[in-house]
Amino acid sequence: MHSFIQYLNDIVVNVCQALAIVVISIGVIKALMIYLKDAVFGKRSVDAIQESRLEIGHSFSLGLAFLIGASI
Repeated sequence: MHSFIQYLNDIVVNVCQALAIVVISIGVIKALMIYLKDAVFGKRSVDAIQESRLEIGHSFSLGLAFLIGASI
């Protein structure tokens, strides 16, 4: 029984870590797209920087929540 619970724990930890990687990667890509769309091809560079920072912050926050959940 102990080995089964440890096996399930390992699966949950790996899934949480994988989700953290996916969430952070998608957030970075979205932030880059926001920045490129608005700053490079548009006229709102100050707004684009702020929006992209918020997007990265949100994805890091959610990704770190998954990592904390995996470590508990």
